[in-house]
Amino acid sequence: GLTIGYSIVTFIYYYWPAQILSILTSDQYVQYGELLWLMMLAAAAFNLSQTFSTSGLIDKTPNIYLVPKIGHGAVIICLLLILVPQFDVYGAVLAVLLGNFLQLLAVLFVNYRQSVANTLH
Repeated sequence: GLTIGYSIVTFIYYYWPAQILSILTSDQYVQYGELLWLMMLAAAAFNLSQTFSTSGLIDKTPNIYLVPKIGHGAVIICLLLILVPQFDVYGAVLAVLLGNFLQLLAVLFVNYRQSVANTLH
């Protein structure tokens, strides 16, 4: 359900960004409409990583996600410091997109390791 919802919204944001932004914000943001669908992808990656983190809560081992969560914040801050001065808003979107996808990969890796560990015990 979550994936279908994000897919539909991302599709809408990709094809009609100016219309969406003119409805939701002021006209000064319409020029960044081409970035809207990328922010939606970033949000989807973040929310998927949060969803996949619930297995640690169920297993009562939320601490296994400490490195991916702290790393996520550190990566985004570093990327923002590097990319925003060079690319302005585009750099901010890229930083968030990369940071969120890296967090998703890190959470999936932690889940895989936890699954292997549980299988061996």
